[in-house]
Amino acid sequence: MRKHRRPTMPNAAIIGLAILALSGTGIQAATGSPEADASTADRPGLIAETRPLPPGVSTDPLPADQDSGLPDGIQDGLWDVYAAHPQLNVNTLEWDSSRKKLKVYTAAAAEVRTLFAKHLGESMYELIPAEHSKAAIDEVLSRISAAGGDLGNGQRVVTARPAKDGSSIALGIEVSSAAKRLAAPMDVARVLDSDIPLTVEAAPELAPVMRNIGYYVNLFSGAIMTRPASPTTIQMCTTGFRITHISSNAPAMLSADHCGRGNIGSNWYYSTVQSAEATLGKFGGMLSVAPPGASQVDTGIWTGGNTGAFYPAVFNGTNDGNSTLTAIRGAVIPVVNSSVCHSGARSGNICGNTVTATGQLFCYSPVQCYSNQSTTQQTSNIPAVGKGDSGGPVYQSLNGQPYGAGVISGMLFPNDNCTGDPADANRTCSAQAIYAPLNNALGSNGWGFKYVP
Repeated sequence: MRKHRRPTMPNAAIIGLAILALSGTGIQAATGSPEADASTADRPGLIAETRPLPPGVSTDPLPADQDSGLPDGIQDGLWDVYAAHPQLNVNTLEWDSSRKKLKVYTAAAAEVRTLFAKHLGESMYELIPAEHSKAAIDEVLSRISAAGGDLGNGQRVVTARPAKDGSSIALGIEVSSAAKRLAAPMDVARVLDSDIPLTVEAAPELAPVMRNIGYYVNLFSGAIMTRPASPTTIQMCTTGFRITHISSNAPAMLSADHCGRGNIGSNWYYSTVQSAEATLGKFGGMLSVAPPGASQVDTGIWTGGNTGAFYPAVFNGTNDGNSTLTAIRGAVIPVVNSSVCHSGARSGNICGNTVTATGQLFCYSPVQCYSNQSTTQQTSNIPAVGKGDSGGPVYQSLNGQPYGAGVISGMLFPNDNCTGDPADANRTCSAQAIYAPLNNALGSNGWGFKYVP
């Protein structure tokens, strides 16, 4: 099959980038005119793509080493549950590979048992009591988020990681030079009005994975997208997933909210080339299924422009040279101990990332606090994400096919050990990634996930 070129730039062109110095583009667009979208009545929040596969997009099986580690059918059932019940009171989903069971930590056993028995079957899961409900934990995280993490004593919450059984919340606190030492857990609990036991520790270093660079036009998941940030610089992120409004069929793209934060209405492009054919659309703000006043999520929406040409297929090769494209076949829910792939425009496709925790809060800054985030660890400890990958697709391989899992958000313990473009000290990367799951954004707010049936 024909391969597509995932955009790259020579390392020497990264420093001192000027927009005026950028010229020329290769155009690689999805073919076929947009048609009416077909929503699947039995799969909430999913909308089937009716256009034919563009040239170069494959449905061939992905490599075996990309496999999720989950059995057939389990993610279909989970998606149907969460798409219809986005506020389901489940603290953590965890796969027990030795027993072939899905552990479901919850304080709402009766409700959860009914839904999971219907959609997964009794033999696939077991319920484990949670000491505090996800709803109660989310209330505490919402208070942290609303304050930008500020505790009012010269200290700021940077991370909040609930225990999988809801027994406690571990807070990573950034301490100012004037504060001298961490506040006691009881003092923090009083400030946050938390009945849930808290632990405190020095905050890990974390960062969103965005940067200023970009050149090809690619209308698929995992390619460069940019906006002019000044006359001489370009802000760069990575294209996420094609979504569609369920009732109006309006096209849109889902990527990371933090990429556009503070710039609602800004124009973005499918490359560094600012032309009509390269126009992606405008950033429209956060897209969430959470009720008003709930914690923010790092999922944003782009509409207008050429979002209608964006096709549900993901780059699953290296960031430079030729990269294969595979059609996206559905969507999944985060499950601890399963494996996902990250496909950033700069790092390329990195698989073997084990989901280590879900339902966490990360504050990249006082105005960028995001809840319900998942974290992953690359099993060989190689760089999984880096600057420039923000908003890119996270997918899970099921039966050899990619299913959308979320969008790349940030990284823990960033360092200058990078692969991809550039692989030098001008860029930071990490083997520990943070991503925003799709079910935070889709399912009950009128927007559906586009997939190839």
